Amino acid sequence: MSQTDPQSNWARFSKRPRRPRIKVGARPPKRGVGGFLATGLLVAMVLGAAVGGVLWSRGHRPDEHFVRAVELLSDYERGKDELQRNYGNAVYRTALGELEQVDPQSASAEPARQLERLITRKIGEFRDRLAEEARALQRAREVREKRITEAIELRRYAREHPRTYYPECEHPSADGHNHTH
Repeated sequence: MSQTDPQSNWARFSKRPRRPRIKVGARPPKRGVGGFLATGLLVAMVLGAAVGGVLWSRGHRPDEHFVRAVELLSDYERGKDELQRNYGNAVYRTALGELEQVDPQSASAEPARQLERLITRKIGEFRDRLAEEARALQRAREVREKRITEAIELRRYAREHPRTYYPECEHPSADGHNHTH
């Protein structure tokens, strides 16, 4: 074999495949049913992968209601510590409404349930704290009213029973008895 021969060693190992020689006026080779099935199978695989990807991403993407609830809460709670948060605010009721609408099949279902339980617990604790503060205010009001009532009673008694004898004004005499001057 010579260097110019197409069947030389270099031609056999070249990276680019050689084009088949087609005779002028010749028909293209028949592919038959196998080529059609292979093409159909390839299209079906691509479509199946696309549909599967959409369904998979839908199941793993956060539910829009969960996202909306988290955004509402983060906007309201930003910059507030725990004691500054008013769990009676409509934001929490709105967030609970959003969390109730989360699709149970979505990836956000379990985090939504956990957040819903947390908000419900915080609302309960907030109401308990408000009730305790109201009881403390009521006790303080009762103590204040009792003191005011006692002071009024003491003044009334003092008016009705004026004091005429003041022992602290007396000076003891040399004999040990108190004498009024």
